[in-house]
Amino acid sequence: FIDKTGQGIIPAVPVEGLDRSVCHWASIQRLKYRKGTLAANREKLLREAGFEMSHVTDRWELRFKRVVTAVKEGGKEWWNSIKDGEMLRAWTVRQRLCARNGSLGQDRTDRLKTEGLLGDIPLGSGKRRARKKREG
Repeated sequence: FIDKTGQGIIPAVPVEGLDRSVCHWASIQRLKYRKGTLAANREKLLREAGFEMSHVTDRWELRFKRVVTAVKEGGKEWWNSIKDGEMLRAWTVRQRLCARNGSLGQDRTDRLKTEGLLGDIPLGSGKRRARKKREG
């Protein structure tokens, strides 16, 4: 499985259009890689095909790509146009906050910036509570 960008990002859990057995197979390959039992020739072939060995990278990449696609297809309020929009919107807000406080890697911050994802996404639900003035 190589996605439209040419990368082999296969999540641990199935997503739309991806069979459960493929996800299971990818998880087994990553487990063997972490344990050091993945055959060298298989690792070489997987890497040449663009297969990502890190599951954490896969999750971030998968969400990043879903958001980029949703923004391009759905416009300014993209999260309303897709099934998992609220989850991805929350993920995007977390990425923005991490970028602001410096806890997100520079490469990821740059990628978010390049795609225009560091602005124009409300940090809250849009409903703000009025703060009460402290008396005293």
